[in-house]
Amino acid sequence: MTSPNKKITIAKFLTRTIEASHKTQKEIATEIGYENPNIITMFKTGATKLPMTTVGPMATALGVDPAYLLRLALSEYCAETYNAIERCLGSPILTERERLMIESFRRCTDDADPPVIVFDGKRAVAVAFA
Repeated sequence: MTSPNKKITIAKFLTRTIEASHKTQKEIATEIGYENPNIITMFKTGATKLPMTTVGPMATALGVDPAYLLRLALSEYCAETYNAIERCLGSPILTERERLMIESFRRCTDDADPPVIVFDGKRAVAVAFA
């Protein structure tokens, strides 16, 4: 199955995203339903796992795609469960950007489902179809 960028942990992602958000830890803690902002530090250091029930509110508070944060959390905290979910769904959990790419592909092909050749590199992906 697929997995999000394995080079970044939830802790690193949260640290980077929180810094970029220009919100205080107190503001974020309040938005996700915590009184004590120290919990944010615990998430950022990896001392405490981000609860699955907090993934959606945290994504909203930070302005990131909830599906991406969910994939990070599932793949890091419970990889077997993540893989089982994708097997049951029959497809990977898609972010909004991934859904937009699929919708654009369908528009370009008039929903014809043509054969594709995927050229991929380390930093770019190109899709060719006839």
